[in-house]
Amino acid sequence: MLVIDGRQYHFLDLTRLLPLDRLQRLPFSLRILLENVALRSPQALPHFLRMLQGEEAAGEVAFYPDRLMFHDTTCLPALADFAAMRDLTAELGGDPQRINPHIPAVLTIDHSVIVESYASADALEQNLQFDFRRNAERYRFIRWAEQSLDNFRVIPPGTGIIHLMNLEAIAEIVTVDAQEEVPLLHADCMVATDSHTPMINALGILGWGVGGLEGQATLV
Repeated sequence: MLVIDGRQYHFLDLTRLLPLDRLQRLPFSLRILLENVALRSPQALPHFLRMLQGEEAAGEVAFYPDRLMFHDTTCLPALADFAAMRDLTAELGGDPQRINPHIPAVLTIDHSVIVESYASADALEQNLQFDFRRNAERYRFIRWAEQSLDNFRVIPPGTGIIHLMNLEAIAEIVTVDAQEEVPLLHADCMVATDSHTPMINALGILGWGVGGLEGQATLV
């Protein structure tokens, strides 16, 4: 139990899972992964502990990220899937508003802006205006998704590229899981559809770059 600014928080003491001397020899990335498995996939914990101690051969690990980042070229298919699932749910008499990303997702629009104007003070603004006109239908769809879906938000174009937004604006370092009466603190774990995602590891965050299909699967 931790008390921060007068509020109580729970956390997982990893020394309850491994002796301190063994834990200190593990890379920090594996310590974070151990915490993630223990909290999210406790049924897989015994196998993972045996792997860490060299008692079993390397194998698959049940990793569940806390959040996901998309860039625009991989996010649009995922949003189209959610729109289709909502339409089908409504046709079958269900509540379409219950169809939402399973974990928080952020779309960073950074891949669509094309340089049409350059060597002028207002080149950035002009290029953004070109993009808004060229992709007006797509932006209307993205606005619908941002206003309709829970666990989804958008970083607009002209703000920054995805891996820098992850480093500078989105990273939490420590995630607060407030679903319990006493909030749980644990290390930030994430995936993103960008090959530069592992840069986030420099902040002590466990992050992988994944493909569009893997990203979409993470949301459901």
